[in-house]
Amino acid sequence: MDNLDKVDYLSLDVLTTKPYPRTIVGSNPLTTWLVEVQSNSAEIALWRIAVIDPANGGDGYARVYRIGPSGVEAQESSNLVIHTASQGSTDWTSDDGTLKLVMWGTGFSVADAWTFKTYPYNLDHELEDFTVPIYDEGELSITVNPQQGVE
Repeated sequence: MDNLDKVDYLSLDVLTTKPYPRTIVGSNPLTTWLVEVQSNSAEIALWRIAVIDPANGGDGYARVYRIGPSGVEAQESSNLVIHTASQGSTDWTSDDGTLKLVMWGTGFSVADAWTFKTYPYNLDHELEDFTVPIYDEGELSITVNPQQGVE
């Protein structure tokens, strides 16, 4: 919007992203999850989720890994619970507190895995993948100030 003709400047109070999970192992897309990038997220991070115990008949578990700038993969200290029913709020937090998520569903297999990126919170974004920019929907306020004298 900021680059449109007649737009002098644009102000958004909060801008973050909704990560887009890409399947790297298995055939199940990760569509049943809720993810929140936290306000202390200050850098691009690459994550991987891998199922270790599928949720078939009860809660399952997945491991979450963060891949650092050097390409070294580090496992987060706690496993992510895969709930069998839809969850309305997040219940897993990354070790550094920059990411919260919840995952639910059945039909996963051991070793199913997805990868996704998170971006800095409330900063300019140059998206490198299919991540979607989002805003705080309860506080959306877009102000467009047209340039004076421009037709």
